[in-house]
This record gives sequence, structure tokens and C-alpha cells, in this order.
Amino acid sequence: MQSTTERQAIPSIRPEVRCPQCNQVLFDGIVIKSRVLRVLPRGAEAKCRCKTWVRVPLTYSDNGR
Repeated sequence: MQSTTERQAIPSIRPEVRCPQCNQVLFDGIVIKSRVLRVLPRGAEAKCRCKTWVRVPLTYSDNGR
């Protein structure tokens, strides 16, 4: 398991995503910080604690079949 300082040292490829309503961080550049995700055909949405759905980066591939 990585410590907090080790995780902060990992460079982020994507910018962080914040809720437009309450400014809560939903994606910190590496981790989606939401308990509820909605996987859509083109990306995903995370549910913020203020109940707003916010688009977050997610790549989904169905190559396992």
C-alpha cells in the first residue's frame, strides 16, 4: 500500500474534476472519489455529496468476451 506522500508524487495525466455546485473534488487526477458511479456508453458520471451528477474521466472496454 502506498503512503499519501508516495501517491502525491505520482504525476497526474488528467486534471482534477470538481462539482460545479459545491466545489467538492470528485476526481483528483488519479482516483475517482465518489461512492456512486454511473457508467455510460461514452464516459461516466459520479454522484457528488450534494446529489449532482458530474462527468468524470473513465475508460470502459468490453474486450473480455
